[in-house]
Amino acid sequence: MSSEPQYIAFYGTLLQDQHADIREHLEGKLIAHGKCLIPGNIYDMGRYPALKLSEPRKNVHGELYRIDDESPLVLLDAYEAHDNYDPSLPGFTRRLVELNFPQQTAWVYEYDGPVNSNQLITSEDWAHRQGNGSSLS
Repeated sequence: MSSEPQYIAFYGTLLQDQHADIREHLEGKLIAHGKCLIPGNIYDMGRYPALKLSEPRKNVHGELYRIDDESPLVLLDAYEAHDNYDPSLPGFTRRLVELNFPQQTAWVYEYDGPVNSNQLITSEDWAHRQGNGSSLS
């Protein structure tokens, strides 16, 4: 990894208030940088959201973190590679994107599987999803 810090943006179950099990393994490895807007769309897959970077892109609400070494990316790549409950289901691939806010390049995890338009989270906010038949959390 280069000497320059890298950034990663979370938009779903990895958000701080979602309490994903992997978060305990990331303690001290991520430096919070506040809220961010990720270009894309999110879809409700039941237990988790799916980010798609396809057009037309909206502003997906997320959290931005600075990464100073490679270890969080190694952990997250393994965690996101497949569905942790059913390994036969698609996983996520890490991609570099230019955030809509702040002006920053960051890693995000894009869903590898198909989505349906009726799964779109119209609020573009996993923590406050509505408008697609999902119950509010």
